[in-house]
Amino acid sequence: MKKFDTVDDLLKELNISRATAYRRARKYDISLANLSAGLSDDEIEKLKQPLQNSGKQKLSDDAEKYRLKVSEMSDIIKNLETEIASQKERYDEERKRNDERETLLLDKLGEAQNLVSQSQQLQLMTENKLAKAEEELANIKMIETETTAKEPETRGFWSKLFK
Repeated sequence: MKKFDTVDDLLKELNISRATAYRRARKYDISLANLSAGLSDDEIEKLKQPLQNSGKQKLSDDAEKYRLKVSEMSDIIKNLETEIASQKERYDEERKRNDERETLLLDKLGEAQNLVSQSQQLQLMTENKLAKAEEELANIKMIETETTAKEPETRGFWSKLFK
């Protein structure tokens, strides 16, 4: 364990700048406030080690984090693309079924319109035949009344008396 009177003595011993000493001390959680109590050989070795590797390590850690994020996002995108493709297939199938149903319903509607048209034609024909039959019946009744009115009475004397 080495003891130093001031931070400047420590800096001369390590041959580093004040900023570098404080940066390394902060990184390794070494207190430079009470140097008279002394620093262990391990702490002095840590303060001698340059921080350049840690900066590169931090960059590579950040890069790795970003690679992981990109990988996760790529997986999410692939899953979403798969989901979109499956939804599109379902939509296309449903649309095809709906088109078939529409075609079937249009055919049935055409048949129904034909049946309504035929029904109306039959009703009109029936009404025409009924009108002709009523007209013929009226003509027959008229002829009957005319013939009964024109026929002379052929009953005898006694039948006219006891009528």
